Amino acid sequence: MLRVHSLIIAVVFGIGTAAAEDVQGPQWLERPAGEAFMQFYPEPALYQGVVGRVLLDCFVNLDTTATCSVVEESPIGWQFGEAALAMARSFRLAPATRNGEPTRGGRIRVPLRFTVDQDWQEKLPPELEQLLADVQPTDLPLWDEAPNYFAVRAATPPAALVSGSRGRGVLSCRVNVDRRLACELLTDAPAGQGFGQAAMELARSFRVADEAFAAQHRINPFLLPVNFGGAMWETPLSTHFAGVGPLTLNIPSEVVATIFPAAARAARRAGEASVICTLGELPPADCVIERETPSGWGFGLAVLDRVRTMPLSADSFLMIPGDQIRFEATFQP
Repeated sequence: MLRVHSLIIAVVFGIGTAAAEDVQGPQWLERPAGEAFMQFYPEPALYQGVVGRVLLDCFVNLDTTATCSVVEESPIGWQFGEAALAMARSFRLAPATRNGEPTRGGRIRVPLRFTVDQDWQEKLPPELEQLLADVQPTDLPLWDEAPNYFAVRAATPPAALVSGSRGRGVLSCRVNVDRRLACELLTDAPAGQGFGQAAMELARSFRVADEAFAAQHRINPFLLPVNFGGAMWETPLSTHFAGVGPLTLNIPSEVVATIFPAAARAARRAGEASVICTLGELPPADCVIERETPSGWGFGLAVLDRVRTMPLSADSFLMIPGDQIRFEATFQP
């Protein structure tokens, strides 16, 4: 399973100054540690690399808890406000004092910033952990702004909404000086169903958070695969599949050892083979031998028989029907 390697949350707390010399404002007793905030990061935003900012206005109670409300939230629609309020339940502050006595009425403003580091990965089904461990993530930035699930649904071609079908538009994009995108349609799938045009419309809603990425891609384009019809946490982008060409997976050596053709093993013959599988809505996938070297020793058939036992479907790989996976195996006696 491709994992979220680490999470960095920058939290800046602001406390108002005392109104008079004999009045002291609220003082922090316990601030949530950065690691503890991992559980509150909104899942769709976490897996899509969306950076969030929230400003809370908090009333400090005599029992050291805080009652907070959201003053500002950006971007809207990614549940950062709800996450900040959930975290606020762990705030502990000494209430304001007047002449040394606790008093009600102290307030503070708490700005929060949610961000993940550049090693974040998309959530994938656990059964794919070993196969996908070596897959490099697509070259995508963190986002200051990105269309949420509901914006994607609103842009989805009407016929696809009615049928519930999944689709993708793959864009080639450069980053403007304002960190907005300038994109061209590269390909869409299934072809002719309007997903490419829908992706182009959504491209206007993205804004890059990372200035280093923006500078790198002002001239050199990157691929932006925009998905339609997926679950909320995998919308709008795929971080493991760029949408062009097959997704190549290496069969682990310990699995290859169990399918080594007997005659080739006895002859201490090394070999290689690859199989291409076209995914459908449900298993089984349509798989064929792409190549084997040397031929005639059963390497291709061994790989084909193995992948045919896998419950391969588009949904299990967060892909769409018609996408292809290439399985490669190296046989060493």
